[in-house]
Amino acid sequence: MSGDFAKRLKVSRAIAGVSARELAAATGITRAVIANIESGRKAGITVDEVVAFAAALNITTGDLDERLAAPETKESRADYRAGLIAQINRLQAELESVTP
Repeated sequence: MSGDFAKRLKVSRAIAGVSARELAAATGITRAVIANIESGRKAGITVDEVVAFAAALNITTGDLDERLAAPETKESRADYRAGLIAQINRLQAELESVTP
């Protein structure tokens, strides 16, 4: 995910009035990781991190990353869901390939 995500996270956090420390406590993601994401030093943001941030800030994942925005039509939502499931499965396979 790009620098756009970093900006959106920082702005969304500011709008919600949530400090980085509070966001860390709410998500279980360390303050250091949040700082690295917001500064653009951490580019590999996971779907789980996006979901956790969105839930903690009471916003949608699409508010943080337009690629994760839910579509408007029922058919599009089904495709969207299938795409998310495929992405989760791909990430799980990647994790399993590096885990002993």
